[in-house]
Amino acid sequence: MKSKRVKKEIERLKKQAMGSAYSIKKNAKKNADKMTWPEKEFCKILKELKVGYETQKIIQNKIYDFYIPGINMLIEIHGCYWHGNGAIYKEEDLNGLQKKNQRNDIYKEGMAKTAGYSFEVVWETDLKKNYNEVKERMKNLLKG
Repeated sequence: MKSKRVKKEIERLKKQAMGSAYSIKKNAKKNADKMTWPEKEFCKILKELKVGYETQKIIQNKIYDFYIPGINMLIEIHGCYWHGNGAIYKEEDLNGLQKKNQRNDIYKEGMAKTAGYSFEVVWETDLKKNYNEVKERMKNLLKG
């Protein structure tokens, strides 16, 4: 028989998990309502290609920017500053937030692939400078 203290701790952990799930859903809703410029640009590409998609897909305890059910793909749109784009920033010049985001990016990619999703990253700079190339890349990925 479980002690009263153990039962109480289990109940506390259940409530914490429920609160965490609620918080994640709340954040996903907020993100969907206030898309960033790069996310809006990427939406244009998906609409131009007539692709069905979901925004702010929750997998376990992480939120992914886009999910394309037709090919089981998760897509992250990375802002160059926030994610420390290596084409722009040297490793030694990254700040703590950028390093933290990069660690999180690696974790999210690994989690997505382990769960059986394909995974892609689209950089903000590519949406600004190479819109048609990003569109063509997505078109090719959709073909399989």
